[in-house]
This record gives sequence, C-alpha cells and structure tokens, in this order.
Amino acid sequence: MSSDYLFATPSFLRGLGRVFDPFGLPEPYNWSPGPAEADVLAMAVDWGMVGKDLADAFAEYSAPDASQLALFTPSIDDDVKV
Repeated sequence: MSSDYLFATPSFLRGLGRVFDPFGLPEPYNWSPGPAEADVLAMAVDWGMVGKDLADAFAEYSAPDASQLALFTPSIDDDVKV
C-alpha cells in the first residue's frame, strides 16, 4: 500500500475519457467507513512508509571497517596537552 491510499489515482486513459464525459463525474476516491478509521489507516500507512525508508537506509549503510575506525579513535601515542 502506498502513502497516497486515500487519494484518487488518475490514469491517462481516465483523463482521456474525461473529454467524452458530458456530466463531469468526479473520480472515485478510496474510502473508509469513517474519519477515525481513515486516520488510523493513514497513520499506519505513513509509519509503514517510514519503516520502509529506514530499512532501505540501513540496507544501503555499510559499517566502517577497522581502518576507518582507526581515524576516529585516539591512541596513547597522541600528544595530549592540557
């Protein structure tokens, strides 16, 4: 399910059909039984997309290897002046 679940999803053919629609009927929306259910569904879909984005980010992230970590860890040999 995508994050635009509660919106109408137009297509090229439906847009082309509008030219021949003499009454101008609106595009049907995805509906919910009530506003509370629509809010719950929208929040669930939104948090699902956040979770998907986080999973994608974690999948792209590569942990640094030891040579990269050595750049950020101080060693005993470093001159530390107080």
